[in-house]
Amino acid sequence: MGHEYDTEKKADVTRDAPNPPGPDVESAFQPSVAGNLALQDYYQSGGQLSAMAPLAGNLALNPLVCEPEPSAVCMPVPENPLAPYPFLAFALDIAQLQDLQDAIYRREHLRRGVPFSGPQGLFFAQAPLDAFLLPGNDYVPREDLLAVMMPAMLSAARTHDDVEPYIAEIARNETARNFLEPLRNPLVNVELVDPDGEQNLPSYLKFVVDFHQIPDDHGAILPASLNPLSRVSYQLVSATAKVNARQLSEIALLQARTEWMNGDYLKTMVDIKQKPEEYPYLRATHAT
Repeated sequence: MGHEYDTEKKADVTRDAPNPPGPDVESAFQPSVAGNLALQDYYQSGGQLSAMAPLAGNLALNPLVCEPEPSAVCMPVPENPLAPYPFLAFALDIAQLQDLQDAIYRREHLRRGVPFSGPQGLFFAQAPLDAFLLPGNDYVPREDLLAVMMPAMLSAARTHDDVEPYIAEIARNETARNFLEPLRNPLVNVELVDPDGEQNLPSYLKFVVDFHQIPDDHGAILPASLNPLSRVSYQLVSATAKVNARQLSEIALLQARTEWMNGDYLKTMVDIKQKPEEYPYLRATHAT
């Protein structure tokens, strides 16, 4: 019997959550401790470690490796192997999470030289790139964006309201669209490194997109880390989008001023021409 997720807790975790995953997400990765109890029983019954020795100089950096002889005592296998990757709860389905956890749990036993007869799991999982992106990286077509934002900025320019929120949203949308759309939402491979525990090192996952290993942030992928896949860097796309958004706000301001001139100023000029007697100041100025 493998370590099973608490499906009731997992059901509360949705991809549409507005905030990055926190302690509530991590609680979805709490398996039973039956495997750890079995590991403790193994040592208490006189089980010995295999000849695999820890790497020299690694003990101070890695508290999970076995202590050197003569004690030959290992720290317990982590109860929550996916704790360093809480965002995977948003990106992968429950079956994939279970398989990855089982694979890591198996590896943590094998790298210590401890027999393991539990579920093998799978050492990899796949999902589309957009499943790994943090909230705020979604986008709409440019036409749809301008259909909403240009009237809003024009209205703000007429009433002298703040247009900065509209500029920021246009820049955000266009950065995501111009950078991510050409990538065409490729598959992300999440792979357990050294699945058979041949090296006595802590387990970790690597994220591969189109044969490029991509850095992750607790299981999430930041757009800037996808620069190796893009013809233009994320930073350049973002800077260009901000400049373009600012220019759109200036267009809205110019249109608002033009409307004022055509509406108020031009009307005043027509009135002056038709009823000069109502503007004695202008007559006096003209006479001088």
